[in-house]
Amino acid sequence: MKTQVTTVCTVICLTALGTFSSELGAEASTSVAVAQSTTATARTAARSTWSHYGADVQGTRFSPLKQINRDNVSRLEVAWRYSTGELERRGKDLIANSSTQTTPILAAGALVFCTPFNRVVALDPATGRERWVYDPEVPLDHPLPFQYNCRGVSQWQDTKTAATEPCAHRILMAANDGAIHAIDARDG
Repeated sequence: MKTQVTTVCTVICLTALGTFSSELGAEASTSVAVAQSTTATARTAARSTWSHYGADVQGTRFSPLKQINRDNVSRLEVAWRYSTGELERRGKDLIANSSTQTTPILAAGALVFCTPFNRVVALDPATGRERWVYDPEVPLDHPLPFQYNCRGVSQWQDTKTAATEPCAHRILMAANDGAIHAIDARDG
């Protein structure tokens, strides 16, 4: 399977993931503004994809893309919203004992992140539609003050295996119960 990078989707803003407002009864959701930029070189594309926590292997938290800048950032609009559904799935008590501090990455052409309850979600970066969800069904009996949390996911590619083979490209996540999960990046 050949991958040709022509458009890089860059996450501009990620807010309110897993946030619950009891006053408003707000649903846990993620607002992501997405901007697209055509890249000139493969090197720039690799540095622009935010494929690791902190953007790249060095954790620079820098994107070389120039399409969005100080002059036009105030004119960005939300391209789509995604609700994790955790409030409905887990209830107010578990949400109150959870924290969302995750940085999504771009892996296998999807925007991938985890919820505080270790569900890993892959979204289409252009539309926000779910591509797949992996739920390890971790135990939900953490006593206070231990919170449910997932800081993010990582990815790994087996360069000695054909890209079309199962798990040749994996999403890695450390779960609340101490287990480490390796998930096929293409289909969860």
